[in-house]
Amino acid sequence: MKISLAKLLKKDDRRLMWSEDCLRRLGDLEKSLSATKAELAEKTKEEEGLLNEMEATDRAFEELQEQNGKLLNNIKEQEENNLKVMSDRIYMVQNQNKMKEEKSALEEQIRALTNTIHAMKIERDTVKEALKMSSDRQICHVRPV
Repeated sequence: MKISLAKLLKKDDRRLMWSEDCLRRLGDLEKSLSATKAELAEKTKEEEGLLNEMEATDRAFEELQEQNGKLLNNIKEQEENNLKVMSDRIYMVQNQNKMKEEKSALEEQIRALTNTIHAMKIERDTVKEALKMSSDRQICHVRPV
């Protein structure tokens, strides 16, 4: 079997062309790999940025939740204080009304006692007058004797 030199050259040319094609494709793949690595690095940085942003948002959310809890406790304390103040006010108003009623009752007792004292003074004066008249009569009756 004789292979002609032309055929061998063609085979070598084909191999050479195939090698050049492979090298060119390899170069293209390396460029593509480099671009993909660059894109991966960019996406990784972007991902890190998003993760940092999410962590910051999470911290801010937790701080807001904590602040809301404190505000709710403050509101609860204020409501409890308001209820206590209202309860104290109701108690004071009730006591004030009770004291007014007691004052009115005492004033009525004072009026009644004052009227009784006045009536007793009048009665005393009447009795004194009657005694004086009676004693004057006795004196008048005793003299002519």
